[in-house]
Amino acid sequence: MPHVAANHERFLEEDFLRLFGRYSMPLPILLRVSLVPVELYFLSSEYLLARVSATSEPDRMTPKTNSIALDRQLAYAVFRLTLGINILVHGAGRIFGPGADAFASTTAVEFAKTPLPAGMVHAFLFVVPFAEMVLGVLTTLGLWTRWALALGGLLITALVFGTAMRSDWNTVGVQMIYAITYYLLLMNRSYNRFSLDAKLFRDAG
Repeated sequence: MPHVAANHERFLEEDFLRLFGRYSMPLPILLRVSLVPVELYFLSSEYLLARVSATSEPDRMTPKTNSIALDRQLAYAVFRLTLGINILVHGAGRIFGPGADAFASTTAVEFAKTPLPAGMVHAFLFVVPFAEMVLGVLTTLGLWTRWALALGGLLITALVFGTAMRSDWNTVGVQMIYAITYYLLLMNRSYNRFSLDAKLFRDAG
């Protein structure tokens, strides 16, 4: 019904002219001018929202969030230190106790019934204590933490493989706890504030 739409537009124009007749400008321009404050309001709101979204987390840190971050950093340091000392003492005890060669010879007997070559098993077991001591020192100090944790995790992977070959599933279960520990430390390395990495390289890990 075109005549109805036309009448509606005419009545709308007459109403606006009665209300805003003192302004000597066409209705479309008047409508546009009247909407400017509304547009400015929404533009300013979008601008403020963008500014808030762009604000970095440190700028919005509160005492509570600072406290939570510190707690996480301390928890990570204790967790990393505990694992580092554990691995360090494992390696040092085998080197300075019975000796790396004696440890390798004694442990290699347990792999006699596996298809793994005896020479390869003995060589691997001889290296394990030294790897444990080096990685333990690095993990304890928080030095080159990323690579110490990654290599430590790979060492556990190799140990799990060997232990699984002789079907010692109880020991595999213990080794999997070490694997989870390495995973958690590596995944949360951003909390590695209390470390030599953070002091020397300005890096969390």
